[in-house]
Amino acid sequence: MTDRRDILTASATGILATFLTSGAHAQDNDISQELTTQEKANIRLVDAFCKGWEAMSLDDVLATMRETAIYRQSQDTPPVTHWSPGDS
Repeated sequence: MTDRRDILTASATGILATFLTSGAHAQDNDISQELTTQEKANIRLVDAFCKGWEAMSLDDVLATMRETAIYRQSQDTPPVTHWSPGDS
C-alpha cells in the first residue's frame, strides 16, 4: 500500500531531477552564447588535455601542448620545461 510519504518523496524527487536537468542544460546554453571563439577554442583544448590524462595517453596529452610549454604537476614539484620520447 502506498502512503502519503511515498507519494511526497517520489514527487519531490521527480521535481528536483527535472529542475536540475533543465537548469544545467539552460546554463550550458547561456554560457556558450556568451563565449568568444577564442574562449570556445580554449575549452576544447582543456577538454582534450583532460581526456588525454583520463585515457592515460601521453601522446594525447602532449598533442595539446606546445614545445615551449612549461608543465608543473603540483606547486611543490619543479616545472618540466622539456620532454622528448627518449627521456622516459
